[in-house]
This record gives sequence, structure tokens and C-alpha cells, in this order.
Amino acid sequence: MATRQQREERAEAAVRIAAADLRDVNRGREYEEGVYMVDTTTDQPQKQQERPGVIGSVLRAVTGTIGHAKDAVVGKSYEAAETTKEGAQTAAEKAKEYKDYTTEKGRKTTNKAGQKVEEYEDYAAEKAKGKVGEYEDKAKETTNYAAQKAKETKDKTMEKAGRVYRLYCREGKRS
Repeated sequence: MATRQQREERAEAAVRIAAADLRDVNRGREYEEGVYMVDTTTDQPQKQQERPGVIGSVLRAVTGTIGHAKDAVVGKSYEAAETTKEGAQTAAEKAKEYKDYTTEKGRKTTNKAGQKVEEYEDYAAEKAKGKVGEYEDKAKETTNYAAQKAKETKDKTMEKAGRVYRLYCREGKRS
């Protein structure tokens, strides 16, 4: 599909050709008009009135129409440029709005992720403290159990040692 400029150039070329043809026709007519005509009523030679004629009128009309068409095409081009410019401005504004929206959304998401990380760190620290406390209690229990077992073992050992000593002492008195 031809652009407006190409169509305008073709139209101008066609008008130039038509104008050249009309010019040639008018030259031939001017030559013929230059011939004196004899008025039969007065028998005096007189020059024919110079009028543009039908072809000249058509030529002026075509030239005027071409001028108006050219102005209309140029005007439409200007209107199209204005519309395009307005569309581009609208698109730029929308793009800026979307950019701002996206930036804000990204910022919120980043903040939310940061909060989640902090919450998880706090949770992990609490869980670790709980486990440490649990292990401390377990260690205390184990220590207490071991101490108790050691005491019981010591007591049993002392008791056995006491019996053995008593037996030894009894036997030592017997001998």
C-alpha cells in the first residue's frame, strides 16, 4: 500500500502531465485566435476575444483541486502526527505509572521477605534456646543421675567394705 507522500507525488506528476497537455492545446488555440476573423455584418476584421475556453477552465479547476487535495493531505499528515504524538505521550505516561507501580510492588515484596526472614531468625533462635534449655535440663538430669548412682555405688561399697571389715575384725578376735 502506497504512503500518502507517494500518492501525493503521483498525483502531482499526473497534474504536471495534464497541465503540459493543456498548455499545448492552448498554444494551438492562441495561434488560431491570432488569425483575424471577419465580421460578416460589418466586413471589418477584428481580433477574436481571448477567453480561457473550456480546457483552460478545466485546467484551473484541476490545479485548484490539486492544491486543495495537497493541503488536505498535508493537513491529515499533521493531524496524524499530532495523534501519534498524543498516543506516544499517553503510552509514556502509562509506562511511567506501571514502572512506579512495579517498583512499589517490588519494594513491598522485598520488605515482606525481609520481615519473613527476621521472623524465621527469631523463631530459629527461640527454638535453639528451647533446645539448649532442654539439653541443659537433660545434662543436669544425667549429672544428677550419675551422682546418685555414684553415691549409691559408694554407699554399697562402703557397706560391703564395712561388712568385710567387721568380718575381718571378728575373725581377728578369734584367732
